Amino acid sequence: MAHIRYLKIIQKKRGMNNKNLINIALICSLLGIFIILLIVENADLPTTKIKNVTKEQLETKIKISGNITSIKETPGLLILQIQDSTGKIDAIIFKDQDTNITKDIPVEIEGKVQEYKEYLQIVVNRIKVIKLSQ
Repeated sequence: MAHIRYLKIIQKKRGMNNKNLINIALICSLLGIFIILLIVENADLPTTKIKNVTKEQLETKIKISGNITSIKETPGLLILQIQDSTGKIDAIIFKDQDTNITKDIPVEIEGKVQEYKEYLQIVVNRIKVIKLSQ
């Protein structure tokens, strides 16, 4: 109740009407939603072991890390085989993405889990070469 009285006092002092208050509230709400979406989109994903990638994660964004064991080039994409200590999985990179990768390098991959011909694969959103400390 006190906050309502406070708003009415501010409203009288500044000559604000209900339309202005609604506009301000709407702008603040939209700004808050935008900030939450930015935080969620840029939140760091936990690294998943390849053996733990399952069909329950289809269409889910995950992060894995491992070594590139093979690279197959097709007209529109690259198919990387990524291996960690628990298994192997294919990672798909569309050629419109700028990549400078070679076989036998450690990488960290973020992407969505998809199924192709009954095999799970990751469609890559981001790939990062991991630099090993010396």
